[in-house]
Amino acid sequence: MEKKFNSNIILDDDGKSVQHVQAVLTGILSLDCAIGTGGYAKGRFIGLFGAESSENLEVKSESLIFVQPDTGEEAFNMINEFIKAGAFDLIVVDSVAALTPTLEIDGVSIPGQQAKMMSEQLSKLVSKVNQTKTVIIFINQVRSTMSGLFLNKETTPGGSALKFYSSVRIEVKSGEKIKDGIDTIGKKTTLHTVKNKVSAPYKKPSVINVFGDGFSQEIDVVTLAIQMGVVKKMNEWYSFNGQKLGRGIFSVKEYLASHQSIFETLKHLTRESLQFY
Repeated sequence: MEKKFNSNIILDDDGKSVQHVQAVLTGILSLDCAIGTGGYAKGRFIGLFGAESSENLEVKSESLIFVQPDTGEEAFNMINEFIKAGAFDLIVVDSVAALTPTLEIDGVSIPGQQAKMMSEQLSKLVSKVNQTKTVIIFINQVRSTMSGLFLNKETTPGGSALKFYSSVRIEVKSGEKIKDGIDTIGKKTTLHTVKNKVSAPYKKPSVINVFGDGFSQEIDVVTLAIQMGVVKKMNEWYSFNGQKLGRGIFSVKEYLASHQSIFETLKHLTRESLQFY
């Protein structure tokens, strides 16, 4: 069965792949766990979508290479060249809505032109991505469309091709605000795996998005570590290996941020307990 079809299609009772799937870490341990492979599965398309401002991220720009194509076709030509070069493990397209076909830029408006372009280009890319084990993340936005007289329906730009070709689709939803006194310092964000071809879908990890810092790895890891028994919590106090980390989760966050060796050890033990190595 494994030789004939694909070793990665066989799941265990918990919905995890029986065979190890190579993955690129997402940077959010709870999302690695929800996807089921320990990160974004290599050689796959990943779809991230949500309402406006729900996907705001803080990134290290010095670690990235930026390109700004003029048209959707030019963007896909660049992606093809990047894949051929084999120099990138991860390519992010931000966003699908901005992939405007050349005809539309030239003033020729044809219904469904973007959807047609997406379908043609993705069908050409899928085998190349699989061969080179490149991960391509497509960021998309939720738009409202009027269906019927009063029915307000949400959809994503670019047609149905991306939904079909994506191995994992993650809906990003903003939740309640996080306050420090009267000041709003962040918000809870839910990451819903609405589609997952590499493991069981419909997982909904919640993470803390701290304004100015992005998703807090420290809070995310500690939350999972408590569930796995790696970190102990007594009232408001947190401890690890008999050492107190702080009182209150934000105090723990600051402590771990300034003690990276302890944080890396904690993260490693938590990943091991989750069986992601």
